[in-house]
This record gives sequence, structure tokens and C-alpha cells, in this order.
Amino acid sequence: MKPIIILVRAEGDFERAISIGIEAKKKHKVFFIYAGDNSPFFKDGIKNVFQKKLFAKNNFKISDFSDFDFISKILKSIVSEKNLTFKQSLKNPKFLFRYLVLILLKKYLTIFKIKIVKKIFKKINPKILFTDISTTQPDYLPEIFRKRANLLDIDVYIFTHGAASALH
Repeated sequence: MKPIIILVRAEGDFERAISIGIEAKKKHKVFFIYAGDNSPFFKDGIKNVFQKKLFAKNNFKISDFSDFDFISKILKSIVSEKNLTFKQSLKNPKFLFRYLVLILLKKYLTIFKIKIVKKIFKKINPKILFTDISTTQPDYLPEIFRKRANLLDIDVYIFTHGAASALH
């Protein structure tokens, strides 16, 4: 079975990613990667309980982008997959340390995102990449994935936001 990557960055993407994954798993080994816009953690970044249940019902697993790098995995474990705000950290002193580590993690992921994307492609060796129709700024994570796939001559498929564009 050929491996494929389905990149998820927001709620609307997650809905479509599940549908694509359900069909794709018949012929491919499907890898879901969460590269969130609002949170670096799937657990915290995707709130739709129904979609998460549908995802689990299909025996799908998703990895956070940070799961593919040793240092970012350590930092992730310290912050407990919570995208804390400064306001939340002020309410509880133990959260202040986690908040500072979260800032460090986000900065680390920003600096090393190209290196991590290369690791992902080397580890999974996908034949196809699915992403949503997001911005094409050169430093934007989904665009880095698309450019890397093109460089490696991997097919890239872009799914649209649909008529409602993530209207839940």
C-alpha cells in the first residue's frame, strides 16, 4: 500500500480530511498530520467532537507536526498539549512555566519547520500529499509541504473549502 499524507490545519480541513481518508484507506496507508493554525496540538486545536468520533470510528490516528522531531516532542510533553494564553498563565503560577515552554516550542517549530518537513517526507515516503486550499506564502507550513512534495516529484492534491467554507 502506498503511503499518503493528509495535512490538517483547521476545523474545516478536518471534515474533508476524514472523507478523503475513508476512501483513501482502501488503497493507501494514510498518515494524518496536524499542522494547526490556531494551536500546534490536534487535541487542543480541533474542537468538533462529532468529527473526532467519526475519525476514531475509522481507526484513524493523527500526529502533530511536532511529533516528528525529538526536541519538539519533549517541549510538547511539558506543555501537556495545551495552547495556553498569557492570561491563563497569570491565573495559575504552574501554567506560567508551561506558557513559556509553549512560546519556546512555537518559536522552535517556526525556526526548524523546513527541517521537520524533510524528516516527515523521509520517514513516511509518501506518494501523495493532500492539503487544503490555503495561502501560498513561502513560509506558511502547508506551502512548505507542497513545495517539498513538488521537489520530490510527489503528487499534490488540493481540496477546496467547499461552498460553506468551514461553516459549522
